Amino acid sequence: CSKIRVRCSFYQKITLNRCPLEYYKCQNNIRPEIIARGLLTSGYSSNQHNENNDPVTKPINVEKCSHGSVMDLTSHQPAIGGINKDTIIPIYSPRFDLHYEAANRAVIATERFFDDLRRDLGNDKFDHLFAIHPTAEELHAASKAIAHMRKWQFFSPAISSGLTLVYSLTVHSTQFMF
Repeated sequence: CSKIRVRCSFYQKITLNRCPLEYYKCQNNIRPEIIARGLLTSGYSSNQHNENNDPVTKPINVEKCSHGSVMDLTSHQPAIGGINKDTIIPIYSPRFDLHYEAANRAVIATERFFDDLRRDLGNDKFDHLFAIHPTAEELHAASKAIAHMRKWQFFSPAISSGLTLVYSLTVHSTQFMF
């Protein structure tokens, strides 16, 4: 990865509070054995938190990738740079050149995951898992929880489909409208 340092715009000074901006433009920054073996990896980001709101920290001395961007303070720790392909803008995505390919692969992988899950669970359990056809009782309980500004889970804490006011969810008698 090559390190790039640029001056901040007025807007960046206000919003990012890190000037000058330092980020990496990365190409061919994935080890050949990872590519050859087809291993998937995720990158750590300095602003990640677990379900208990504890920070998820990048392990040291293992050369784990960072997500990368000017927003990610871990991108300056080994392995430097990042694997983020979220945008086509280099300042936010070190691997911006792979954005469209990554997005297409993500769609295909997501479709396959849900198709496989539906096949393994069967239609009824799959529909119940994602509250596709919730019961009247479930709708009433969800509506009541939302009215009291509480999180609602249709399932156990391990597998859940939550509803909150943050997503401006409107509950109707037989369907959810986002």
